[in-house]
Amino acid sequence: MRSIALCLGISAAAILAGCVGSQPPIGAPGAMPQTSAIATHAERDKSWMLPEAKSEALLYAADFPLRSVHVFAYPKGTPVGNLTGFDGGPEGVCIDQNGHIFVTVADSETQGYVYEYQHGGKEPIETLSDAGWANSCSVDPVTENLAVANTWSTQDRNLDGDVAIYQNAEGPPTIYSDAEFNRPAYCTYDGAGDVFIDSGGPDIIGELPSGGSTFAEITLDLDIWPQSLQWLNGTLVTPGGTFTHHGREKIFQIAVSGSSGTVTKVARLWSYGDSNPEYGVADWVQGSTIVGPDIRQDALTVIRYWRYPRGGRPTKTLKVSGGASISSVVVSPSLFR
Repeated sequence: MRSIALCLGISAAAILAGCVGSQPPIGAPGAMPQTSAIATHAERDKSWMLPEAKSEALLYAADFPLRSVHVFAYPKGTPVGNLTGFDGGPEGVCIDQNGHIFVTVADSETQGYVYEYQHGGKEPIETLSDAGWANSCSVDPVTENLAVANTWSTQDRNLDGDVAIYQNAEGPPTIYSDAEFNRPAYCTYDGAGDVFIDSGGPDIIGELPSGGSTFAEITLDLDIWPQSLQWLNGTLVTPGGTFTHHGREKIFQIAVSGSSGTVTKVARLWSYGDSNPEYGVADWVQGSTIVGPDIRQDALTVIRYWRYPRGGRPTKTLKVSGGASISSVVVSPSLFR
């Protein structure tokens, strides 16, 4: 299952320093004009993907209410595909060193799932069962272990959540739980086999050391509420849940040392006046750009680009066709230089 070579310009850490793929030649045999292909596929209630998607960098956006994952060429933002057919609503998306995409799917009645796709693929190559509300995921670039943050048990929402680790991204998982971190929603690997999770509360994050079985508590030096987590160039990057009337929140860089987490940089993401604050979404840093969902006052979900780590006003906005609510995004580089 791990046979595809990748041109990642990233460390496991932040994953991806942005290697954008080459474009397919114009007029390639069998090619269909993009607009026509989109129209044709959009009429069908099933997954579709344009052929050229395999050779482009792609932006994946999980849409829980519509039970789909929207796929765009990155950074230009042209729609190139849509993944459907999930047994529940997609919550999180993550990638591994081989360019495989993992989609965590939560089902309020029975169980969660994790679907695995090849870069630019429209059908899953593997489906894992997960006994929790699978909210987010991360892949260790060294061991290729897959971590899934389960916010609660799908059998009983009053039961504590946990972190499920799938060795080599295959099941069944090993479950790690802790009463102090009983509602984990987000997780990330740091490139050394350590897993960081949010605590479901302010000022604290958890760390499951490589080879360990219990979570260590890391206390932050600022009064922030960590949400989505991404390990980037030796630091954790997280929105802090500190909203302003400008729409989006601040993004924090956190340096971890022992049991302490120190905020080293803050970027304020501004939206236009037509946006409301968005909470509980997973952004993604790709090189010098941060990509994330935003909600306009007309309730339309859009995806915006901001400069990173500068922040400021959006540099680009993508409209999501039929999009109800985007919960997380991730960028997958092209498999071809």
